[in-house]
Amino acid sequence: MNKTKAIRSLKVAQTIMQRGQSPVKIEPSKKTPGKLVFVFEDNETVRQVLNEVKTVRPPI
Repeated sequence: MNKTKAIRSLKVAQTIMQRGQSPVKIEPSKKTPGKLVFVFEDNETVRQVLNEVKTVRPPI
């Protein structure tokens, strides 16, 4: 089975989808009721978007 990445942010999931990646599945969040989790195949495009988000977002 291929590795996957679970994305809880709709904005990040939309960015990944705009770059041509489709989610493997979309399921309800176990951590946050009423929210969705977008599951993508772990590939270079997904990792690149996550790195971009990490560098733009200020540390907590």
